[in-house]
Order: sequence, then C-alpha cells, then structure tokens
Amino acid sequence: MIELIHQRQPTNNSCVSTCLAMLAGLPAEVVIATHHDDYFLRLRSPLAIMEDMGMMAVPLSSLSNVSCHEGCVYLVAVQSLNCAQTSHQIILDCRHPDGYRIYDPQMGNDGCRFYVPHFQEDNCLEPLAVKFEGGWVADFRIFECPALGVIS
Repeated sequence: MIELIHQRQPTNNSCVSTCLAMLAGLPAEVVIATHHDDYFLRLRSPLAIMEDMGMMAVPLSSLSNVSCHEGCVYLVAVQSLNCAQTSHQIILDCRHPDGYRIYDPQMGNDGCRFYVPHFQEDNCLEPLAVKFEGGWVADFRIFECPALGVIS
C-alpha cells in the first residue's frame, strides 16, 4: 500500500491547500501558489481544484462522527486546535487494517496542536497532540489521486 507523505502547512490558513498537496504528491508551496488564492477567495471550489489536479472525489455532507469506511480516504473538516472558532482540514486515511491514519498539516509546526488517532496510547502522545474523537465532518471521499492512485 502506498503511504501519503506528510507535509506541514507553511501559513496559518493553508491547511486545505496543504492537504491537497499531500494527495497530489506535490510540494505544498506549489499548490498554494497555483490554487490557494482562488480557494480562499471562494472563486473555485475544492472539488474543481481537485479535478484540475487529477483527483476524483465525491462531496459528502452527511458523514460525520461515524466510523469511516475501511479502504477509504477522506478530506475532513475539524475544529481548529490553534485558531478559535475556525475549521481546519485534515486527511483521514482508513486503508489500514490496524486503524486509521491522520495527516494533520499542523503536525510539526512550532507550538501548534494537532490531531492523532483516538486509539493512540496516552503515554505515546506528544505534548501538543490531541486525540481525534468527535466533532468532524467528512467533506470529500477521495477515489483517485496522484499520490495514491486508485482507492477502493
């Protein structure tokens, strides 16, 4: 199974672009330079940008706070842990038989809190890690992307 390569978001408002960069297999700076302003100014939807980048995805509006489907990859909106009253985008990868993986673009940024799987042992948590347990909405199910190929 091909694994995503984690990237850190370079600015406080580039989580969506950084997640798309991980799925596209491109540096975050490239996706930010080519798509971030259009997304942030609401000139283009994430779905349109994903299609331009060779991804196939389906928008979701009702999959929230439930178990993800095994074998699937999702773009997920969560409460930001670093900016009050804002959302944050992460990738939820449910292709692993031993549990899901979270790709949070805030992980590794100085002083920023980030999400980890809820089943991670407390004694293994980094000081800024927060268990992923509730309050999320799956925005898109990813069916194909350059970094992973076709996903079941």
